[in-house]
Amino acid sequence: SFEECSSLQQVTIPASVTSMGHTFSHCTKLEGTLRINSDKITSFYECFLNITKSLTVQVPQNSTTYDTLTEEYGTAGNNIIIETFN
Repeated sequence: SFEECSSLQQVTIPASVTSMGHTFSHCTKLEGTLRINSDKITSFYECFLNITKSLTVQVPQNSTTYDTLTEEYGTAGNNIIIETFN
């Protein structure tokens, strides 16, 4: 969706999204907090490839999205911090 968008700074992902492969790859200005409202995302393949700034990703607690994201990125690292919300 936003791959290589060098000016993107903030975005919110709607609940209808199910896959985020390559979504933010090479978005070098993306930073701050990214909220993902979908609880059913099954792929984050290279979603945050080459993210250079600190990014907090908020995802629904006890969701497929959380499980998939932490499986692919861990709970923190590569400039990505994962938080949950109810």
